[in-house]
Amino acid sequence: MADKIVRMWASDNTPIDLLLVDNGDSTYSIGISSAGGGGDPTTIAGPLGSRVAAQSVSVALSSDGPFATNFGVQADTHATTDAGTFSFIALFKRLLEKFTTQLPAALGVGTLAQSLATNESSATLYAGTLATSGSAAALTTTQAVREVVVQNDPDNTTDVLIGNASAQPIQLKPGWSITIPVTDLATVFAKSVSGTPLVNYLGRS
Repeated sequence: MADKIVRMWASDNTPIDLLLVDNGDSTYSIGISSAGGGGDPTTIAGPLGSRVAAQSVSVALSSDGPFATNFGVQADTHATTDAGTFSFIALFKRLLEKFTTQLPAALGVGTLAQSLATNESSATLYAGTLATSGSAAALTTTQAVREVVVQNDPDNTTDVLIGNASAQPIQLKPGWSITIPVTDLATVFAKSVSGTPLVNYLGRS
């Protein structure tokens, strides 16, 4: 094989010379000159993609072809659903909309159970004491909280057991305490190993 030159004409009658460069392996590389090269291989531009726009051939993509319909165009509006048939541009605009409008609107409007736990200060504290016995008992009646600190009173001489209504696996020695993230004080139960030691609790809303 050998180098070949193919001359084409643009719509404004500008000659375009394509140089097919023999790669020596049964393939050709393509060079181009938008101003024409008069058939002289030394004046023809190098391989495609290595020249500025003025020395390149413009390519127009169809407005209704696979690229436009699948990837999309700037004028595409945002997608209306996450799983619908939309262009990539439309789906990306929907994603941006979630960050700029939908997500901020959703934050901070849910109930306590629908919100993320945080460590900000609490407006109300619920403190109390429970005299335990050998039978498990709730700390108090129903009271909505975010968490509660349960302490085996330091003056006690026996351990206490902490858990729920059916099991109390956590054993606290006198002076020890545990913080439990719960939504209701009445769901925390305590009982004594022996005697009637006091249990102190402090919940926050």
